Amino acid sequence: MAVFSLTCLFAIEMLKSKSLPVLTTAWYDKNNEATFSDIIAFVRRNIWAEKYFDDSTVDAEYMKIKLPQWDALLDQLARAA
Repeated sequence: MAVFSLTCLFAIEMLKSKSLPVLTTAWYDKNNEATFSDIIAFVRRNIWAEKYFDDSTVDAEYMKIKLPQWDALLDQLARAA
C-alpha cells in the first residue's frame, strides 16, 4: 500500500508541470481515465529522464539521438518495467 500511495503522490506533484498520457488499447476502453499502470509508467519515465538521462556533453561516450526516438525509448521502457 505504501508504494502505491507514494507513486500516486509523486504523480500528483509531477502533474503540476507535465501532463499524464493515458495509453489506449483496442481491447480495453478506459474512457480516457488513467489506470495505475499509466500512473506508474508516467512516474518511472519522468524519474528516469531526469536522473539517468541527463544532457551532459562532458562524457566522451555521449551520443545524441533525435527527440522522437528518445521519447519512444523512454515510453517503451516505462511501460515494460
